[in-house]
Amino acid sequence: MADLVGLVASILQLVDAVAKTRNYVQDFRNAPKDQRKLLLEIQSLRTLLKELPKIHESIKDRRSKGRLIGGTEDFEEPLNQLAQAMAQLAKRLDKESRSTVGRLAWPLWGKDEVKEGLFTIERFKSLINLWLEMDIWSSVEALAVNSAKQQIDGHTEHTLNQKVILESQANIMGAVKDLAQGQSEHNEHTISTLQSSLEQQQSARAEISRYLKDVAGIQESELEARKRDKIIKWYSPLNFFPRQAEIINTRQPGTGEWFLENDTFKAWKSGTNQVLLCRGMPGAGKTVLGSIVVDHLRTATNVTTREEIGVAIVYLNHKEREEQSPSNLLASLWRQLVFKRPISPAIHQLYENHHEPNTRPSINDDFTVLGSAITEYSKVYIVIDALDEYLEKERDILLLHLFRLDPTRVNLLLTSRPHIKIQDVGSKWVQQTLEIRATAGDVRLLVDARISQSRQLSKHIQSRPELRKEIETGIVRSNGGMFLLAKLHIDSLAAQLTVRQIREALNNMPEDLDSSYDEVMDRINRQGKRQRELCWRALFWITNAMRPLCPAEMTEALAVGPAGLDRDDLFDMDTILSVCAGLLVVVPTSSGQLREVIHLAHYTVQDYLERRQAAKFPHTPSQITETCILYLRFELPRLRSSKHHAFLNYAVDYCLVHARGSPELDIKSSILSFLADCSRWLEKWNEKHAMTERRPLPTSASRLWIAAYFSLKDICRCLIQEEGAGVALQDAVSHGHTNAARILLRYGADIDAEDTIYGTAMDVALAHTYNPSIFTLLIEHGADVNTNGIYGSALHVAARNDDHNTCRFLIRRNADVNLRGGTGNTPLYTAASLGHHGIVRLLLENGAEANANGGVPHGTALITAAASGHSEVVRILLAHSADINATNLEAGITALYAATLEGDDEVIRLLLEHGAGYSQEGRSAPMRISRKTLPGSSFHVGAYRHSSTLSVYGECLLGAAQLPYRLGPKI
Repeated sequence: MADLVGLVASILQLVDAVAKTRNYVQDFRNAPKDQRKLLLEIQSLRTLLKELPKIHESIKDRRSKGRLIGGTEDFEEPLNQLAQAMAQLAKRLDKESRSTVGRLAWPLWGKDEVKEGLFTIERFKSLINLWLEMDIWSSVEALAVNSAKQQIDGHTEHTLNQKVILESQANIMGAVKDLAQGQSEHNEHTISTLQSSLEQQQSARAEISRYLKDVAGIQESELEARKRDKIIKWYSPLNFFPRQAEIINTRQPGTGEWFLENDTFKAWKSGTNQVLLCRGMPGAGKTVLGSIVVDHLRTATNVTTREEIGVAIVYLNHKEREEQSPSNLLASLWRQLVFKRPISPAIHQLYENHHEPNTRPSINDDFTVLGSAITEYSKVYIVIDALDEYLEKERDILLLHLFRLDPTRVNLLLTSRPHIKIQDVGSKWVQQTLEIRATAGDVRLLVDARISQSRQLSKHIQSRPELRKEIETGIVRSNGGMFLLAKLHIDSLAAQLTVRQIREALNNMPEDLDSSYDEVMDRINRQGKRQRELCWRALFWITNAMRPLCPAEMTEALAVGPAGLDRDDLFDMDTILSVCAGLLVVVPTSSGQLREVIHLAHYTVQDYLERRQAAKFPHTPSQITETCILYLRFELPRLRSSKHHAFLNYAVDYCLVHARGSPELDIKSSILSFLADCSRWLEKWNEKHAMTERRPLPTSASRLWIAAYFSLKDICRCLIQEEGAGVALQDAVSHGHTNAARILLRYGADIDAEDTIYGTAMDVALAHTYNPSIFTLLIEHGADVNTNGIYGSALHVAARNDDHNTCRFLIRRNADVNLRGGTGNTPLYTAASLGHHGIVRLLLENGAEANANGGVPHGTALITAAASGHSEVVRILLAHSADINATNLEAGITALYAATLEGDDEVIRLLLEHGAGYSQEGRSAPMRISRKTLPGSSFHVGAYRHSSTLSVYGECLLGAAQLPYRLGPKI
């Protein structure tokens, strides 16, 4: 169809000639309907004809790629027919125009001519539309196949709209049907070709459907994996897999084998309900040994049963106590046990319940979740390293929950220094102890490895081979069973320049850690001035940091000067490590907040540096505080994004924490100046702690209040002496800041100071959320225990909250047990109305009047307890001689009347047993008493509506006594 363009052009000329007729014909609107339609159809042909060459090129391209059988050669016959029809119409118009003077008039053509013209045009348009549908189909097909393949190969996120495919196919089938009905015999070939193409497309659609199904499966798997990962990271922020990998990589091959071959360890491994306590002195290698055990259990298990054996470890660190809560540690054990396994629906539910409100599951939830994961294994080994680095309170909580695990499935291995005492494990567990120390064989393996890593030592030994034996013997003799000491000795020898110096060092090898650290300090001090100063600053930053610092935080902290952060003075981390003689290391973190953190090489370095700091570097805390203040003062105003201020979060969190103690005197003026202008910092601090701090500081907080909140005792004393306390005490009390209030009282705040708005501190405590520690603190410092507010006294509030300890404390402090609160209720009435039977008994035993009236709406404590259905409280009050027939002064109702309003059978039985009356001042008791109320009793009537005409008399037989009563309303 080489002459397609020419043929189309000639047809367009004819179309234009015919279409222009409309411009000259008279009264177009009143033309015959069929002729008007013909002219409109002819005009619409222009757009289709102009698109035909483009369709031609598109089809040629698709045929060249083997995606289409039919082509534009099928247009030849319809185009010729269209050309003939248009020529005939144009010829007729030309004849009419020559024979007519002026404008043309209707009708222009005969009915047969119009009918034939419309038929030809409609047929041609159908073919064009059909091929357009084909073009759309081919485009969609190509897009679908390409998209599906990309999804499978690249896991990209794109979903093909199958609706478009289905609609296109329906349109094609409809077009074929219409064309078949309207085409003459010479178009049968075209229809056959299109149907064949459609079959191919249906086959392609089946292939695409398979692709899409695969894509959907991949996408679903990816979504599930992402959701799983998100839930795991939310539930367990601690990840000990990187820490395990880092520690096991420090192991010298062959070390620790003695432990794995030990009979006690083997018995622990093969037995049930086993607790193995591994004690060892500092530096004995307990942590590495723990990693060896985990690696052994994970890799040495028989392949066929590996999935039935679970192994999990916790590496405790004294610098990470905030993140390593008992709850988080239990969750971290669960995280290791579900590695490459499905997570239970219970975790999904916890996520749904807690994620959006930004709360955390309770430790009982964590214990339940961990226990559920353990049931998926036949045996679970749990290793807890460095119990001595955990605070005693948290340690006891953690062990308590671990010892509650199923002993038939779980074995525990705990490492610790010798002085740590483990609580009684209970009768379910069998406890064994194994001492950890560096064996001579392990030390020799370590020495050989370190010699090969030291170019200096290797060179000396190459010239004097006997030196290797001397070094091994000397270090084995002097290491005292500590790997750490052996490493320090090797490092010391590696720093010697000659063989003589090595032998002298061997002869004077220190046999304790402090002496070895002294040697390291000597090496540090022999460096140049700049290197030495950088080393000490870095070491003391890590020693004093409130949490582990990441490398970016450390480098910024070291670059802070009098004018804030100097980015031209940033050190790279390698430089910092190089001047610290191996005492600093960068390790993976178990927390999700940071990837890497800086640690001291061993926690014994912390002890050593803290002692050395106190003796030789006493101003270090002040220097650190000053650094934080300078950073905040200069960097907060220019802050755009914390992403470019690595040290910002640490400075915001811990600036005033570092200020406690000696800095309060050393740099008092700097701290006071900061407190006077700290609105930016306070805003940032509140922003960071909005979800974790139950009682944040308001932005209007005074200097004194902030100082008290952060326990800056000397600053508080200074401000109170110079400016007075103002309402700082009331502020602290209103926000529940117990420790801040304690500091303010200790350093001069007046317990009885009264503000026109706030009142006294005790008034504020009574008006705000219940905080027993605040009441205790204020009363211990002389506040009036019987201060009465709208909610009553402190005793009222404690009784309302069922707080036995605080009630006892208040009673010991002479709280009035019969004091009426703001609504006229006594503490006894308050406790009775809420069913706090323990508080009721306590108050009665300490002089509370059982029959005190005046409370609303039910009068005495007995009436309100009966009305609320608190049977135990009713029993206690009756035992303390409460008047069973006392009435509410306002309404005249009795306890029995009040009980029947609620229909509580147990309370009604108690009252009847104790001789309660059933009416008062002519009132009918609105009873609904069932047969179960009094065993063995009979009732003439069960229940009646409240109406004087329907009130009847019943009779209750209790033993030999008859108790007639008048029944009131039927329920």
